[in-house]
Amino acid sequence: MLCFKPVQLIRSGIVAASLVAGLLPTAQAEETLPTVSWSRTDFAPYFIVQGPYKNQGIGDQLIDYFITKIPEYQHRPEEMTLARMLANARNEIPVCHVALLKTPEREEFIEYSDPVMINYANGLITNGKGLAQFGMSPDNITDIDLAAHSGHPINIMVTQGRSYSAEVDSIIKQESQLQNSIFQFKSGSAGHDQMIRLLAANRIEGFLGRPEEAFFDNINYEMKQTLYLIGLEGQPKASVVHVGCSKGSWNDDLLAEINRLIKQPEVQTFISSVYTRWLPEQLRERYAHDKAAIFEQSAGAASQP
Repeated sequence: MLCFKPVQLIRSGIVAASLVAGLLPTAQAEETLPTVSWSRTDFAPYFIVQGPYKNQGIGDQLIDYFITKIPEYQHRPEEMTLARMLANARNEIPVCHVALLKTPEREEFIEYSDPVMINYANGLITNGKGLAQFGMSPDNITDIDLAAHSGHPINIMVTQGRSYSAEVDSIIKQESQLQNSIFQFKSGSAGHDQMIRLLAANRIEGFLGRPEEAFFDNINYEMKQTLYLIGLEGQPKASVVHVGCSKGSWNDDLLAEINRLIKQPEVQTFISSVYTRWLPEQLRERYAHDKAAIFEQSAGAASQP
């Protein structure tokens, strides 16, 4: 069982840039370099765009790291919604995201790096009243079948344009065509703030998200109620995450350099540290084991004809 009681987190001023020595290219040199936009997509704790933990997100620190390690490009971090990032990629605008899942639809217009890390599966983040709505209690939480709740009088919030897993995405797509869908859509940080308020007021049963999101929300919003994560049936327990860039010859050298970097043990140690900072303790302790197993499984699948 995963629960997220109100906690405090020691704020860290250490970001990736402080780990890397060296100077960025001069302004004059930058003018001749190819440019890449790094999308920061209002998705905490991957990108933290405001508040006391601003710029300390998982993706924030990975972007800082790649900027300092890949001076052959002019890097421009830009705040944007995930929907806008994907639209830019469709339109062949040079843009990258440091933590994307692969989907068949995205592979039509996005090229991916080798696996960067894993993240744990999405679930339904809810409170005590939400648990009761599903016939559960804090001591008795079991996975649910989202499809089986179609047509029920429940409200679950999801993020527009986000991929949760192939299985969950399919359910959301089917539900979105129904008049009485169990899902409501939101976009950006303003939508997330609204979602948190609705959950606190018991006006929704919960929202789909990962354990690190629940951990961050509990800290950032100083929530006075315990959050719980209900697992979703029919999906893997964790997913492989990649750097994803819009297709085009412009990214050949960039993705090659990223692949070279992420193969280095010290870089993987750093990436794991910025991710596990936002995990509850029980997942933090098993992350290294789970990552090794899933990376091995992913490599085996990629080698099959």
